[in-house]
Amino acid sequence: SYFEANDDYPQSSKNYTVVTKDLIPTTTTVNGVNGIVGKTVTITATVTNQTDSSQKVSQGTVTFKYNGDTLGQATLTSSDPGVASIDVVFNNSITGGKVIAYYTDNNEKYMDSDSSESGNNLNIGQGEVELEVTQSAHGYVDTKVEVEAVARDKNTGIIINSGKININGVSCDIVDGKVVYNYTITTSSSVTIESYFEANDDYPQSSKNY
Repeated sequence: SYFEANDDYPQSSKNYTVVTKDLIPTTTTVNGVNGIVGKTVTITATVTNQTDSSQKVSQGTVTFKYNGDTLGQATLTSSDPGVASIDVVFNNSITGGKVIAYYTDNNEKYMDSDSSESGNNLNIGQGEVELEVTQSAHGYVDTKVEVEAVARDKNTGIIINSGKININGVSCDIVDGKVVYNYTITTSSSVTIESYFEANDDYPQSSKNY
């Protein structure tokens, strides 16, 4: 800036003012998440103006991560200020896990922040299993028939590719999404074979199938 010359005074020497833009500090938090394996859960982050918590932030992006892996991203908008949500399906049970939300503002009005200082917020319980088993098998005495079993996640319908299925008292590993059990016919009478999915960390024992 400077004084412009006129008849009475010459132009002054120039003076400079440095204007610094201060970004508004923010606070990011994540809701507690409880669900079961194979079923959709919603994870929500809230981003507020740190100098005035009643002022929710309406621009920028939130990235959700678990164990360093990105679960998804959501953009803050003026229609629902301060709130960013994603839907996630977890395929494994989790106890005392931690989802961290990272906020960044591409328009450079707000400071970046994250929820890393918060405690554990993620618990995913065991899913539900549906067992599909060959309903009937026919053969001659002293010959073998195949009994095939497939376990599915009851919520998603997806085939479970790991674990064990117990058929006729024999614990069998799931291979390529199924178990094939060879049963030797020893009598001309009908025989009922019991089968069930064995409990593991992600799924409880299924109901028995005959």
